[in-house]
Amino acid sequence: MRATADALRPLAADGAYVNGITDFDADDAVQRAYGSDTYARLAAIKAAYDPGNVFHGNAVIAPA
Repeated sequence: MRATADALRPLAADGAYVNGITDFDADDAVQRAYGSDTYARLAAIKAAYDPGNVFHGNAVIAPA
């Protein structure tokens, strides 16, 4: 499945489906999905309300 996804990647549009990002993907995939400005705002909110990263899933936004 990974090989098929890699083969199709050049044909795909930019962006990402955040719920489809898995543990196999690099952390920067989450940042690319949201964009740098939005990711920075989300990380600040995460730091304020969940600094221990209790609420996490596949697409983790690390507390800033």
